[in-house]
Amino acid sequence: MQMLDSRGGGAPGGTSEGGGGYGGPRGGGGPGPGPASQARTPVAAGTTMSPSDAGPRRLLVTGGAGFIGGNFVHQVLADPDVAVLDLDLLTYAGHPATLRDLEGDARHRFVRGDIGDRDLVARLLAEFRPDAIVNFAAESHVDRSIDGPAAFIQTNVTGTFNLLDCARGYWRELPDEERRRFRFLHVSTDEVYGSLGPPATSPKRRPTPRARPTPRRRRRPTISSAPGTTPTACRC
Repeated sequence: MQMLDSRGGGAPGGTSEGGGGYGGPRGGGGPGPGPASQARTPVAAGTTMSPSDAGPRRLLVTGGAGFIGGNFVHQVLADPDVAVLDLDLLTYAGHPATLRDLEGDARHRFVRGDIGDRDLVARLLAEFRPDAIVNFAAESHVDRSIDGPAAFIQTNVTGTFNLLDCARGYWRELPDEERRRFRFLHVSTDEVYGSLGPPATSPKRRPTPRARPTPRRRRRPTISSAPGTTPTACRC
């Protein structure tokens, strides 16, 4: 694992920005991920991240040092053909220890930075050339949103917009086949999507045999996209 800090200097326990290029499963390392014409297989919406027959997948994961994002990174890297560029600002919910066991894994590169930093996001997309973006970066917990709403607006709204806009610009420059297969998966919370609604039964009451509990009603999130893109949204 290579740890970089976009603000200058190395992240804790990591290397400096000039510490070398990304060495993914294609081998060779170097300053770039390899020619854009090389075959890449993205993660399609609704798949279970199973191994690819066509070649390695390259995922840009944001918020990958958090609890959910960190577990996702570990899961996808169980596939030897997957490479991950992990972008996380390491705020209250991000912990480098989550990724400590990935140190020495050339398929994982960590960059400390903000999804609202347009120049950084655009540069990482151009250098890493991912097949898919998985966005876990978000402020969460309702109490925190009351005490400090500005951070929620900055990350969950402005930052997410910036990530989507940079992804759109990157997507437009891809060859036709790679553009068709590219995916953007947005994972977020009820602070963004709204509440799930009241539960079918009170948590303090046990349902009777005649009163079968019904599934919670979910408000389906909507997301707009540029023609030809396939965005996917889900809630944790």
